[in-house]
Amino acid sequence: MDYLDDDIKEEGYTPYTEYESLVVKKEQLLKLAGSRRVEYLKLFGDSMAEILKVKIDCIRLKKTIAYCTKFINLGEPVDTQRMQAEIEGEMQAYYIELKSMLKERDFAKAAKPIDEYDVRMAKQVFRRICKRLHPDINAKTGENAVLMDLWDQVMTAYKEYNADKLEELEVVLNHVMTELGDEGFVLNIDDIEGKIKKLEKQIQEITTTIPYTYGELLSDPEAIEARKQELIKELEEYQIYRNDLEETLEKLISEGGGRFTWQITL
Repeated sequence: MDYLDDDIKEEGYTPYTEYESLVVKKEQLLKLAGSRRVEYLKLFGDSMAEILKVKIDCIRLKKTIAYCTKFINLGEPVDTQRMQAEIEGEMQAYYIELKSMLKERDFAKAAKPIDEYDVRMAKQVFRRICKRLHPDINAKTGENAVLMDLWDQVMTAYKEYNADKLEELEVVLNHVMTELGDEGFVLNIDDIEGKIKKLEKQIQEITTTIPYTYGELLSDPEAIEARKQELIKELEEYQIYRNDLEETLEKLISEGGGRFTWQITL
């Protein structure tokens, strides 16, 4: 479900209120995109992770084959210890990518369903706080450690749609703003038209790219099933490719009279 607020131009509309509205809308779109990414990974994360694992196997095998072939063509023996060290060094970025995907997948699988009422309440409170505390609206937030810490807490609570926590933070914000008085809020109004155009461009980019665009697929059971089948087919194709590479490598090992093994630690 799309929980975005309707675009309503309030009474007393000005370029600044438009800017303020766009700042809030951007944050809401980013949150919605993140929620769609989580939902997508709940459905397809296991398949995506398995495909990535096999892809990494294929990359490692290809590098090994290329390394062995090079020395065989030169008529020189393959230093398996040196080969392993070099290839493993080159593979680290892929292992990091896999770890990141597995972590994100596990987070998505553990994420609890969110009640629609909690979502709407969290959005209402967040909108109020955002107009007073967002660094793009209040210039003082980025300069004041207390305000910046509050903003970080607000964003964490909003990511979880934690309405109760947001309401508590709003009370704290009221207290802090009262203590700071006039020094607690300074409008970020330089080049307001330029800022509006930049926000409009950012919003356009968010709404036309992944993961926000997952929304159409996630709302269509037939599209979900089709995507599952696509991933199954992709995995099978990579598994066949990996088997072919393993056979090629085994042949090189046999011809070279050497054997070598290594292990990935995740």
